[in-house]
Amino acid sequence: MVTRFQRSSQRQLVQHVFPKLAVYNSVDPSLAPSLLMLNQQCEDKSVLRYVYYYLARILSDTGSQGLSSGGGIPTPNWDALADIDAVGGVTRADVVPRIIEQLSAEATNADVE
Repeated sequence: MVTRFQRSSQRQLVQHVFPKLAVYNSVDPSLAPSLLMLNQQCEDKSVLRYVYYYLARILSDTGSQGLSSGGGIPTPNWDALADIDAVGGVTRADVVPRIIEQLSAEATNADVE
């Protein structure tokens, strides 16, 4: 059951936050943990449409920038959102496999509409 607060939050995401992010050339990969959480917890199709769009943009941006063998630039602020235990902070290389893993698992789930 979706509460009034959740509906209001989802409406703000769809009407204000997500459209403003769309004007940028690339999506900051530090949004990946939050997007993955929304993908797991939200059932609103409008929100999920944006979530998939931004996850796809993160994946395509990552591929076009060519990750170094070192795994990209460490960004320690991801540690607060991601449950990955990495020494020196979480990198793009840590997030991309999680995105792919979650979307693959969802694609093979027979219960998904």
